[in-house]
Amino acid sequence: MKNNNLVSTRIFTGAAIEFFIGIKVMLWLLGYTRSQFLP
Repeated sequence: MKNNNLVSTRIFTGAAIEFFIGIKVMLWLLGYTRSQFLP
């Protein structure tokens, strides 16, 4: 039971980290393309 809980917590943490990294990358790409297309 303890091991299963630990694994699910680790998976949840990894998913949250990937989610935040994805948001950061999306915001960076948005700012990058915006600065590229603006004069």
